[in-house]
Amino acid sequence: MLKKLFIIKKENWETLQAMYDEKTWSYKPYWQKYNRLSEELVLQIPSEQLYTVIADFVFYSLKLYDYYNAAADEKLKKVNQLCRNVFYIYQLESEVNNGGFNQYFFNSAGYYAMETVEALNFFGLDKTKEMLETALNLLFTKISKSEYKTICAERKLPAETFEAELGELDSRFYEVPENIGETINAYLDSHRKDLLANP
Repeated sequence: MLKKLFIIKKENWETLQAMYDEKTWSYKPYWQKYNRLSEELVLQIPSEQLYTVIADFVFYSLKLYDYYNAAADEKLKKVNQLCRNVFYIYQLESEVNNGGFNQYFFNSAGYYAMETVEALNFFGLDKTKEMLETALNLLFTKISKSEYKTICAERKLPAETFEAELGELDSRFYEVPENIGETINAYLDSHRKDLLANP
């Protein structure tokens, strides 16, 4: 009965904003309660916040708190490809801005690096895509592509071997940034109902 109530409840932007926790910088309490995007909410989210809100929706509604692995792959099948693309790129941008490509690969977010290449391609973020492909190709000189996810899930990627090369990519990422958030927000703003498509 409770599940049915949540499904028919109309979540809106005011409710989401009211549950926003400034201390955790997230919409975690909201997404833990509601596991879906309502049409009402999707139409109300301010265009400049779509990227962040959708990334939070994926992360918190699926409870992706542990290292990414095959179990996380199964969870992600519950949301559509557009939402996943936003999530992949947000994870990349957050990690690289916080600690560079080395951190991205060392932390579990790098598990989705190959999916992130496709997501960047989808949004036409070619500069960032080229940087991530360069980083992956460095790793593929030490490990096979088929072993990548297994090794990443075990947090054993040899990223430290390429500290200098990854450092150069960091500099490029910071010095010649693409407007990732603006690009994705603009796309989502004109494709809001696609966020509601079944996975």
